Amino acid sequence: TVRPLLAKYCVDCHGPELAEAEIDLAGFTTVERVRRNVTVWQKLAEVLDSGQMPPPDAKQPTTEEHAALLEWTRSLLTREAAAHAGDPGPVVLRRLSNAE
Repeated sequence: TVRPLLAKYCVDCHGPELAEAEIDLAGFTTVERVRRNVTVWQKLAEVLDSGQMPPPDAKQPTTEEHAALLEWTRSLLTREAAAHAGDPGPVVLRRLSNAE
């Protein structure tokens, strides 16, 4: 569902020929490739959420398409954050002082 939206609204400016802001979204053909470079998707989520992209003079997605792309990006970032969270290790309990 995401690849057609990227091809329709994003790849013209963020593709292999132009790659504005040094972002080439055409290379993300599988979820594994997306997972290897999550920082691009963090930037994408930020600009989608703030309404900076697509720019006003470009073809605009419908509200449903915009919401679908943003939701997919957020869920990907949430899953990746959970997968790489790691174990914080043992939590040391400390005795409180009288003032605390």
